[in-house]
Amino acid sequence: MPREYLNATGIVAEYNPFHNGHLYHIKETRDRTGDAPVVAIMSGNFVQRGEPAIFDKYVRAHMALLGGADLVIELPTIFSVGGAEAFAAGAVAIMKGLGIKKISFGSESRDIAKMKATAKILAEEPPEFKAALRTGIDEGLSFAKARSIACNIALGEEDLTARQGSNDILATEYLRQIILQKADIEPLAIGRTGAEYLETKLPKTGRYASASAIRKEIPYLIELIQFTRVSSFVPATTSQLIGTINTNYKCILNDFFPIIACKILRGREEELEKLLGGGEGLTKKLMNEIRKVGNIDDLTGAMLSKRYTVGRIQRLYMSILLGIEEAEFKDLSDAFVNGGSAYARVLGFTGKGSKLIKEIKKGDFATIPIITNINKERELFDEKAAKILDYDIYATDLFNLAKSRNLYDESDFTTRPVMI
Repeated sequence: MPREYLNATGIVAEYNPFHNGHLYHIKETRDRTGDAPVVAIMSGNFVQRGEPAIFDKYVRAHMALLGGADLVIELPTIFSVGGAEAFAAGAVAIMKGLGIKKISFGSESRDIAKMKATAKILAEEPPEFKAALRTGIDEGLSFAKARSIACNIALGEEDLTARQGSNDILATEYLRQIILQKADIEPLAIGRTGAEYLETKLPKTGRYASASAIRKEIPYLIELIQFTRVSSFVPATTSQLIGTINTNYKCILNDFFPIIACKILRGREEELEKLLGGGEGLTKKLMNEIRKVGNIDDLTGAMLSKRYTVGRIQRLYMSILLGIEEAEFKDLSDAFVNGGSAYARVLGFTGKGSKLIKEIKKGDFATIPIITNINKERELFDEKAAKILDYDIYATDLFNLAKSRNLYDESDFTTRPVMI
């Protein structure tokens, strides 16, 4: 097996957009792995918070490559718009299938031992965990909060309300999936630098800001202008790239409100309840509120409750938008993770990444196909893999439709991976 390939390190990300924190993460990963190739598993046009990415997947892949990644692989849409469990399951399945032996992630605590202990509880679900989880849900807590408290009880923590940071939550899910998938992947924790994940204001000093704050500062209609407030918090390559995409407009969730509203108005309650994330009275409330609001923010505000978080509600919007039914999701995700239907679709690569792709295609160490051209290589897909890919293609079409982009020229069938 080629040495370069043996040392490849995987990073799971959204790069929404690529900022100085991401640049730091890749640099630290390289420093701690002897400048090994970095493979980014990146969300496509829709992300885990249940909203569109600010820029399309090819632009963000380009940002990642300019920022130090060697190869960018798309995390399929059915996983990228799921909760932390689904997000991690798809990413780990790709890394395992490509034979990647290291995963690097950001972490608030950098306490891998504790994260592994938590992951073990989540993977094995001991009786005390299950009982505490059920109690929390019965008390009306959100699933995420109830599970967090249940984990603390199973770990014997004194402060049951203590919660992990957002990076640690995802890191724990990666470790849980490594256990469940029996993947030979070694974790590498890089300390998180700068602002909190959901901080919505740019700091007055320093080089690091949250992606949420950066997105908020980027104007809705992008023209060839200087992003002075943002430029301190993103690499120069990101600023320069943003300045060249005057025909690619910033994408926000409200751009899809008319489509989502039409699907809610046209749907029947029993049909909407079958969607991923539906049920529990959520879809019925959506149908009751949709005629009373004029935009997506008002709809989300009307839906919020102790049990229904913004993330839960917005991920349901993605299920409505894309038509992802829960039964089909379980079938397709199981096929991808456990049933031999996984694939790695390339969004971009550098010279080093090109060599890596050739090694993967020629070697016998990868167990999944690596795809650079869906027009020529789609025959490598089985029926379920093809359905998963179809969601990616449809997601791109919807993204383009909402932004009045050319549905042919900007489609997945005509857009080639970014090469630098």
